[in-house]
Amino acid sequence: MSNRLLLSFCLVTGLALGCDEASGGDGQGSVQTDAAQTDAGAADGALDNVMPGSRDHVFLLRVLQFAREDEGRSAGFNLDDVITEQGSETGCGHEDFTSPTGDQGVDNQFSQLLPLIEQFGGMAIETYGQSAINSGNLLLMVELSGVDDPQNDEQVTMSIYRGLGAPLLGTNDLIEPWQTFDIDLETHWLRTEEARIVDGHLEMTGLDFTFPFYIFDFMFEITLKNARFSIRLDEDARHIGKLAGSISIENMLQIADNIEGGDMLPGLIRNIGTTLADMDPDEEGACQSISTTMNFETVGAFFYEDTPRPQSGD
Repeated sequence: MSNRLLLSFCLVTGLALGCDEASGGDGQGSVQTDAAQTDAGAADGALDNVMPGSRDHVFLLRVLQFAREDEGRSAGFNLDDVITEQGSETGCGHEDFTSPTGDQGVDNQFSQLLPLIEQFGGMAIETYGQSAINSGNLLLMVELSGVDDPQNDEQVTMSIYRGLGAPLLGTNDLIEPWQTFDIDLETHWLRTEEARIVDGHLEMTGLDFTFPFYIFDFMFEITLKNARFSIRLDEDARHIGKLAGSISIENMLQIADNIEGGDMLPGLIRNIGTTLADMDPDEEGACQSISTTMNFETVGAFFYEDTPRPQSGD
C-alpha cells in the first residue's frame, strides 16, 4: 500500500473535529503578526491575564498527536463510565487502560491498531499530521466566551472553528503564538454553552464532532462520537489538552473504501479494527466503534475584528 494511501487514512482517523451544523461563506483568510498584539499577549500569558477585562479567549491547536499505549498506560477518558477487565462483558471484553496519573478505565483501543497501521505503511503518522497543521490546512481554533472566573466557572460558551490563514512558524517548527486568523465559514463548526472550567481545566463532554479533513486530493468527513475535551489552562497560554471519543467502524470503512488505490485497507479495518472495537455494542453485543484519544497543545491566537461568527441556520 502506498504511503499516500496510508497517510490519508491515518490523518482522518485521528485528526477529527467539528460538529453537527455547517455554515457557508466565501471569506479568504490571511495572517498578520501584529507586534503590539504579540507583545501584549506574551507578557500577559495566563487565561486570567490574556486580554485583561475580556471574557473572550481564542486558542489554536498547534500540536495534535495520538495518545500511545505504554505497558497498559494511556492518556484518555473513561468514555463508557465502566472499568472493563479483559474478557468481561463490557467494552466487548477489551481491558481498559490506566492513565499516567493512575486513573482506571481509560478507553483508547485505537492505540492498539495504530502501530499495526504504521507497520503496514512504514511511516510515522504524526510527522504528516504536523505538516498539515503547519501548512494551515488544519487550523483548529477554540474560542471561549463569557468567562467569569478562569479557575472555576460552571457555564462557559465554547466554539470550535476551522481557521483560515498561512501561519508563521518559529525556530521550533511550530506555529508561533498570537497570530491573527479568519474563520472558515464553509466548514463544520461547533458551539456549546455547556462547557465549564473546573480547577483551571476547561471541560466539554458528550457531543458528536464531525470534521472535514483534506490531504492531497482527498477530502473526508469523520465523526467522533460522545467526545470529551479537556484543556489544562496554564499560565503561559501554551495549554495542554486531550480529546477523546469513538469512531464507528462503518465510518472508517467508508473512508477506506473511497481512498484511491486503497484495496488492502478495508480488509485491515474489517479484520483488526472490528476485533479491537470496544464501544457502541449492537443488539447482539458486537461493538461497532473503536475508542481513540489525542493529545494536543494550544497557543494563544486572535480573530480579525471583522471576522463573522457562524450562526445556527446559516
